[in-house]
Amino acid sequence: MSRIFQPCLLILPLVMLVLAGCSVNAQDGRRSSNRNADNRNKEATVQPAAKPGIERTPSQGPIVWQADLETGDLSEWRLDMKDSIGTEVDSGKCSRDGTGVTTEQAHSGAHSMKLVINSQKTAGCRQFRKLEPASGQSYYYSAWFFIPEHVQVGVFWNIFQFKSNIKGKSGLFWKLEVRNNEAGDMMIVPVWKGPIPGPHEGDGVDNILYPQTKTIVPVAKWFHLEVFLKQSENFDGQIIVWQDGIELLNMQNVRTKYPGGIQNWSVNNYGNQLTPNPTTLYIDDVAISTQRIGP
Repeated sequence: MSRIFQPCLLILPLVMLVLAGCSVNAQDGRRSSNRNADNRNKEATVQPAAKPGIERTPSQGPIVWQADLETGDLSEWRLDMKDSIGTEVDSGKCSRDGTGVTTEQAHSGAHSMKLVINSQKTAGCRQFRKLEPASGQSYYYSAWFFIPEHVQVGVFWNIFQFKSNIKGKSGLFWKLEVRNNEAGDMMIVPVWKGPIPGPHEGDGVDNILYPQTKTIVPVAKWFHLEVFLKQSENFDGQIIVWQDGIELLNMQNVRTKYPGGIQNWSVNNYGNQLTPNPTTLYIDDVAISTQRIGP
């Protein structure tokens, strides 16, 4: 059963944004206990750090890794990695062009990544970048997305996620879903999907949605998603989500991974019962950085 986090009071002092909220039961709409979202606008500038034992090319400026797909393939996703195991993780009826890259759409240059799923049953095309998240450092993760036609979401549609691995066990902690509002518009909805108690100390194991009404997802137009993640196996992490420069979520004192676990990140076309079916998603100009890039 999912719970929905609904903001009910917004106060804007000069230097702090505090969002107090209340959660409701997604099944019957009954109001439950208040949840303090602890939304404070604190953006960090962090220094890149390599995972011990792995050589990497020194970064230029705030960007520590990027993929513009202009190589005509997915080789950028494997830079500085010993192997490509776990870079492309596909399930169900996921299909990619021969190289994984297309010239049908592009945010910049001539190429983008094209992911197509048949979601009559759950299916996923997932593109992981694991090196930088595995360092444990705080980073900004960003990408441009293009949805060529309006999509009606039946069960779920996950396009951006943070997972955690430990001793062969993999769990999904935070994700960005596309959902439809009452008018049918597509919206980005941050979701806590932790397999362990969270996201805050004292919470149980639950699936919590954080819907927003600030902006919709455009059709047949590129849009930008960026997430700042301060990793935490306890409850001192932070996640901030922006769409096209508009802040959708800012939560502190949250958990992001298993205790002793490694953080993973991927962009995806991963869903169930989407219309139209098959469903196509294009992704371009993906980056991990130590400073916010913005659209």
